[in-house]
Amino acid sequence: TRVSCGQGHSALTTLDGQLLTWGCNAHGQLGLGVGHQDVSYVPVPSVVSFSSSPSNSAHMAACGAHHTLLVSSSGGLLAAGWCQAGQLGLGVATELNAFSELREVAMSAVAGNVVA
Repeated sequence: TRVSCGQGHSALTTLDGQLLTWGCNAHGQLGLGVGHQDVSYVPVPSVVSFSSSPSNSAHMAACGAHHTLLVSSSGGLLAAGWCQAGQLGLGVATELNAFSELREVAMSAVAGNVVA
């Protein structure tokens, strides 16, 4: 079990590969998905679905001030939340209310093209 804390939210990955998030969701950082963008606060840990594949589980999560990054068991890098300052590596200012895979960012990191 691993836990990470952001400015007002937290994420937990369990030994069996579930992702739980709770706290502030003002920018979609809990990754609750479509239909939940008006949910500003979740007071208790809630299981978050991030993949359509039942074999793909949560390996590790890291919280920033208003965003959450997730590494899946398949090696994918996913993100949810605020991206007004480029913290999600998308190249555009936006908010993601559901976890989205950052394929290009992950591939660049594997190739060693990440600027430290």
